[in-house]
Amino acid sequence: MPSVCRILCCGLLLVSFSCSGLAAQTKPIVQAPAGFDLKEAMNALFGNFDPKTGSSHSSISQATASRLQDSWFKNGDEIIVRPLRILEAQEDGKHKSILVTFSVPKVNFDCHACRPFIGVVVFVRNGDRWEVESRGDMITYSGGFGEPSRDFRVVHVGPGRIGIQMTDSDEGQGGQHS
Repeated sequence: MPSVCRILCCGLLLVSFSCSGLAAQTKPIVQAPAGFDLKEAMNALFGNFDPKTGSSHSSISQATASRLQDSWFKNGDEIIVRPLRILEAQEDGKHKSILVTFSVPKVNFDCHACRPFIGVVVFVRNGDRWEVESRGDMITYSGGFGEPSRDFRVVHVGPGRIGIQMTDSDEGQGGQHS
């Protein structure tokens, strides 16, 4: 049973996060829908993408650092951004692809409290092109030991509106924490 529920907004996308269960410690699951080029999307968003490492490099802006108020992420810090999932959905009659990313500092980041930040970018299909509809590079954090939560799903949050539900939990100190 979920013990915590956080609801955050990112542009036009309502993102709902609930906590329960144990996050799987596996590699990111990134399968792009037909016609969606993940490398092209990551290059457009971050200016670089290395398919060998599956990551982009970026830095924390002053506005993001001020909003986050997190000791791990400071203005100008270099971060590594990786795609985590691509979810497909229909909203208000439009075909959408939702790219979920996670960001970690470019330093050793594997302690129990080291939780990556989760980002969400909503792409909408416009003819034969995917266009960014809304973007939030660092919306919330999840996981532990430098690994993000892995359980994401599209949920309906109202008539013609979608959101993303993330299940987040970890273990430490001999117990499970949600």
